[in-house]
Amino acid sequence: MSEQSTGDAIDSVERDYRTARALMDIQLTNRKAARLLRRVLAADPDNTDARYWLGVFHVATDDPVQARRLMLEVIGKHDHLFASAARVMRDMEFEEHNYDAGLEWATAAMKADPHWWNSLMGLGLLTGMSGGLEVGWQMIDDAVDLCVRTSPDMLPRALRYRTVCLLDTFAPPDRVGTAAEEAFRANPADEVMGSVLSWAYATLGRFADAEATARRVLRIDPTDEIPQITLRFLQEVQDAIDKHPTLTLDESGAALMMTKFWSEQRGAVTGTDLASALNALRKVMPRELVRALHVGLSKRKAAMAASEPTIARWRDGQDRGTAEAWGPGFRFRLMSSSEVTAMDDAIEADPAAYPQWANEERLTDYYCQVMTDDAGGYIVDTLDGVVLRREGVADERVADSLADWFWDRVVAFGGDDPRPRTRPTKMENERS
Repeated sequence: MSEQSTGDAIDSVERDYRTARALMDIQLTNRKAARLLRRVLAADPDNTDARYWLGVFHVATDDPVQARRLMLEVIGKHDHLFASAARVMRDMEFEEHNYDAGLEWATAAMKADPHWWNSLMGLGLLTGMSGGLEVGWQMIDDAVDLCVRTSPDMLPRALRYRTVCLLDTFAPPDRVGTAAEEAFRANPADEVMGSVLSWAYATLGRFADAEATARRVLRIDPTDEIPQITLRFLQEVQDAIDKHPTLTLDESGAALMMTKFWSEQRGAVTGTDLASALNALRKVMPRELVRALHVGLSKRKAAMAASEPTIARWRDGQDRGTAEAWGPGFRFRLMSSSEVTAMDDAIEADPAAYPQWANEERLTDYYCQVMTDDAGGYIVDTLDGVVLRREGVADERVADSLADWFWDRVVAFGGDDPRPRTRPTKMENERS
């Protein structure tokens, strides 16, 4: 090949690479960019940059197998892209809930690139998810300080990432609230940060601030349902306070209601809510349990049901005598909405016959039956968590929330657990 031909080939490879990068700057999932990167690699197999960005394309298009292969090849070169590829591996392991492996990659990225704030932020996140909450939270805060010193133009992004990391690691609402406050101040158009801040304010009893922030988010996008949920919740709290004006927030049950709201909204953002748990359960349930559970209700009927609506829409009850489909020795089966309605009617007709089932005059009296052993025992959702209730015996707390209860079932069937390894054992511990 002549010297001119060689030069033309090099120019062609470089042109393809630059075009691919320009396309990916606009859209990471651009398939023309992927084709160009493959053409670059065909002509220059040692081009680490093209290999890395092709891996990024496969991450963006949800192809973790190819992404992992390409990133490991980049890492094997031990060149200028080692830390970047390690961070991609860190994030993929996090998304797949492989927190130990993610922590190893986070540590590797931090060692290779200790002055990049994202390396420290990711290490803090994976440290927290692996059980080191306080240490992880401090790293996450330190990462913001590092960003201020080294990349001040990226501060809004770092502040947002910190808030998300604190949510993922189940940090308490006061800590998340402070982070969301700074993130929303840095980018007042960020609806998600505004919504998180309104939830934190509501949970901490700063109702006026919560309402003002939710309405501010609505002005950004009047169709956004999330701030409307916050406003409805604030009205429910106010109604509870007005109904019992002489009681404290703890005595009326409003404080527990606030904490439950925080847990549910955080779960919706982090994918650890009840709906996510039930979806994950669907993927790992043994065939025996699938056969025993009844078809769920329509959205409209589930919303009107006496049973928990998210569960009722997923599955509406379970055959009697099939409790062990949940596991050897398990004694409880899922109750149907009609069974819950019948029991509620019986309690209302003869409350003296059901002394442990309060008449819900206060928020603290709230309950919703979920499962039964058909022998007088019930798994019940309350504002203070999920309890086992039996006649004549004090309630036994079995989970912080229904989401936790069903995530535990997912784990028992061998499914992944997206929750941090260490987390508060009681919902009150999340209140400040």
